[in-house]
Amino acid sequence: PQLKRGRCSSTGGGISSSSSSISSSSSSSSSSPLTAEPDVTQHELAPNDEFVVLGCDGLWDVMSSQRAVELARLRLRQHNDPQRCAEQLVAEALRMHSSDNVTVIVICFGDEPPQPRVSGNGRFSRAVNQQARNSLA
Repeated sequence: PQLKRGRCSSTGGGISSSSSSISSSSSSSSSSPLTAEPDVTQHELAPNDEFVVLGCDGLWDVMSSQRAVELARLRLRQHNDPQRCAEQLVAEALRMHSSDNVTVIVICFGDEPPQPRVSGNGRFSRAVNQQARNSLA
């Protein structure tokens, strides 16, 4: 919090100590390191997409997107509870000493937990549903 307070104050912004909210100067020519513009990526959902992890920079500062997906997949396979999974990702980011606020939302695209992964040649892995496994037997 002290680091943020100094960084915000030096660029015309401020921190409200009652809510820890951050505000930045409204001037468009501000040299503030703070931005209200999120990183946005569009992805067309495919039938094998199982969930999405949305997080603020407090998560991504300490964890790669691949690691977040691996942890989410593991936790969802254990208990299939997206809220609990999000809480566990927050706890992991805090354990990894994230120095920022951490917010995570996990959205599942189906009722079933993620399918087991089947390793290929070491370069790729893919989900295989039960119907596909039965057809291979």
